[in-house]
Amino acid sequence: MFRFNNPDALLILILPLSAYAMVRAMEKPATAARTRWLMLVGMLIGLSFLTKMMQAMLVVPAFALVYLICADTSVRRRILQLLAAGVALLVSAGWWVALVQLWPAADRPNNGGSRTNSILELILGYNGFVRLTGNETGSVTGGGGGATNAAAAAANTRRWGETGITRLFNSEFGSQISFLLPAALILIVTILWLRWRTHRTVALAPAIGAIIGIGTTALWSARKDVVARIVMTVTLLAATAWAFVLLSRSSDWHPWLRVAEVGQER
Repeated sequence: MFRFNNPDALLILILPLSAYAMVRAMEKPATAARTRWLMLVGMLIGLSFLTKMMQAMLVVPAFALVYLICADTSVRRRILQLLAAGVALLVSAGWWVALVQLWPAADRPNNGGSRTNSILELILGYNGFVRLTGNETGSVTGGGGGATNAAAAAANTRRWGETGITRLFNSEFGSQISFLLPAALILIVTILWLRWRTHRTVALAPAIGAIIGIGTTALWSARKDVVARIVMTVTLLAATAWAFVLLSRSSDWHPWLRVAEVGQER
């Protein structure tokens, strides 16, 4: 799919598999097999960690919280099962980290992105918290002093924009990914509101496109409710307005599209 040698493709393959295993672990009735499915979740996340390190861990709090709150078994058993999954994650990801870290630095390949040839620095720094803060202290091009790091950070900022929660809406990434984000955010809150009083059960949040379909169907089923109709209208207006903004950023590419978008929603 990617047509070039990049670990992102493998990450995107393995993480959905971990989500599938998580859904299987949530199935009813509760059985002994559930623990094995949870341990498979941990193992798959560990393998994902080996592709992109800390980025793979972003799903862990959501998975753990979902199971801890919603699994159909005792709280004690839920905690023990999650601990077992954590051990599976640690083993599947940790063997390689331990091997690299314990191997003499002079005899191992350089850890690109680390200034000190340390895998732990790479995990926590360049492939870890730096992805959130943007305070780059390493580079895939190798080591370097503060000036080099500062120059690399400045270059990345110019290329990809400032880091932060609004990054998905900026001029660099907005047109690639955020067309449906306003509608998805509104609809996922709406789904939770509509299902708040139902029996404690859960489905993991699906991809953005699926949220649009699920949320629209849920609102249409409740269309006799004035609030549901208002939410549908607001969602449509938000999606249209944001699409117009994104298309306006590339006004030299088929400029009629943004007008057609507004006209279509009307």
